[in-house]
Amino acid sequence: MVDPDGKNCYPRDDIWLTDGYGDYVRHYLRAMASFPELAPDDQNHLLRTSSVIQNIVYSADAITYTKFDPVSTERFKLGLWVPASARGATMEWDPKTKVLTVHATAKSVRIARK
Repeated sequence: MVDPDGKNCYPRDDIWLTDGYGDYVRHYLRAMASFPELAPDDQNHLLRTSSVIQNIVYSADAITYTKFDPVSTERFKLGLWVPASARGATMEWDPKTKVLTVHATAKSVRIARK
């Protein structure tokens, strides 16, 4: 129900068939978190968190973020580099899917590349 340029598509002008501009973005983000192959292979992306992310910075050699809860779980798709270490967390890396699962134990977390 979305045109290639991202706007809602109304078949036969039946606007009631769409689930709205706000809903489809949320659904697509949830789909990427469940099926990380949808996320770009050449970029780093936060896919899911069990907390509220207050700030996140993607740099050339690290991802640093702060969140509301000290204990949380985040899921990333890392297409730009391979993670080597985590501060404020432990991590599980799947090189085949490029998915990083972070088990955070602090409000501030830093994931660094090799």
